Amino acid sequence: AGKNAFFSPVSIYVALALAYGAARTETADEMRNILQYDKAGINDENVHQSFRSLLELLNNGSDEYKLSMANAILSSINYEVLPEYKELLKTHYAAMLKEVDFRNSNQAVNEVNQ
Repeated sequence: AGKNAFFSPVSIYVALALAYGAARTETADEMRNILQYDKAGINDENVHQSFRSLLELLNNGSDEYKLSMANAILSSINYEVLPEYKELLKTHYAAMLKEVDFRNSNQAVNEVNQ
């Protein structure tokens, strides 16, 4: 009550950048093309550094407004997440990684809704 929540184009674009950070080979190439990183002359490190700067700017806000963005990746407990991806999440997106047992639907729903 008394709180507003919404999905913005920035949130959606951040989610795509998080997915891009995990993509490899053909998938990464296709995402670079669709997201137009090559057209903009942005390399992989600049993509993630740019999002880090944007998120810091948005989350710092001002005296007039407060904006909070939270990012998380839910991963199956059955898959190993590469350490470099975990570091990318933490360093550039202040995102947490939650390992979830998707076979346990109640637990999965609770994790998603936190």
